[in-house]
Amino acid sequence: TTLELTTADGDFVRRFTSDGNGTYRIDVAPGTYAIRSPPDQTLPHCAAGPVTVVAGGYSTLDVPCDSGIR
Repeated sequence: TTLELTTADGDFVRRFTSDGNGTYRIDVAPGTYAIRSPPDQTLPHCAAGPVTVVAGGYSTLDVPCDSGIR
């Protein structure tokens, strides 16, 4: 799935893709971030955050996605 990393204020940082299992790993500077679907992507709709990344460490953020299938 294609996702976007944003600042906690919603400013775009980078676009990335999760692997076939839905996992991802992004190296970023310390700060507070969120993850969302790109605005031009209809489905799935994904959003999570905020998450704070500290220097020298990693944070975990599960990103729930709505496929639209009911």
